[in-house]
Amino acid sequence: MENGGDPCYIPVHLLGMMRSALDQPCSSFIFSFVPQPSASCRHSRVNAPGVGEALVMRKIIFVDRIKQNVGLDLFEELSDFEMLTAYSNADALRIHRKEKAALIITELYGSGMSAQQFCAQIRDDEERRGVSIIVCCRDNEIELQEAAQCRANAVLTLPLRGSVLRQKVYEFLNIRARGSFHAQFSARTSGSPRMAIDCRTENISVTGMLISADAELRRGELLQYSIDLASSRPFEMQAEVVRNERGRYGVRFSRLDPAARRAIEVLVSRNPCPQRTL
Repeated sequence: MENGGDPCYIPVHLLGMMRSALDQPCSSFIFSFVPQPSASCRHSRVNAPGVGEALVMRKIIFVDRIKQNVGLDLFEELSDFEMLTAYSNADALRIHRKEKAALIITELYGSGMSAQQFCAQIRDDEERRGVSIIVCCRDNEIELQEAAQCRANAVLTLPLRGSVLRQKVYEFLNIRARGSFHAQFSARTSGSPRMAIDCRTENISVTGMLISADAELRRGELLQYSIDLASSRPFEMQAEVVRNERGRYGVRFSRLDPAARRAIEVLVSRNPCPQRTL
């Protein structure tokens, strides 16, 4: 552990030995560990869809007080996911029971239900226990010990470090890498009346793209277009608008041709998006 250096990664089973470590200044702590109820919890990543399969949008639940401390850049990177906001642990539990999220990011202390009760109810639910849970707490011994008793996948200390949160989100969701990709293309919308629009890409992954457009697009609208992926031929593709951030749109591929997938993987490997620090 280096004072003022990178975040410290400490297994939960060592928490009882870290009293002296907690007295030392450190930029951030993160405890990563494996919940015990079942094998489905121990491997909570959701597999990426196979080639040619329809891509199903996964959901992330943020408790509101935590969400307010997360930079917009991370949300842009997560445009392939549906973001759901809860206002308490009880609210997050209700939403998860209805929506079956892939990841929940919550706080140790909140109004009503404690994080321990929240995690226990989820882990005891056979159908929904496979979700990954991140619990956030303040960097002191009492809260760290209490957070360690929760059946969560990781504990992050407040104030949140954007780079640390990003690392854990990517790890638990098995997010595909994005690559810088700038290309112009024309698309036709599924709306009524159908219209042709000019678009420009900003980045791309095997699940979707971040684009700008010369017309306003609605969430759920389908785009049909042909795009050159720097391969031997352009590809006919279809994507759904899943996110709108001030005129920039996250689109999710509806289906992906195997050759197009390979071309995107080559693009990403050659032009990876730089990692941002929030």
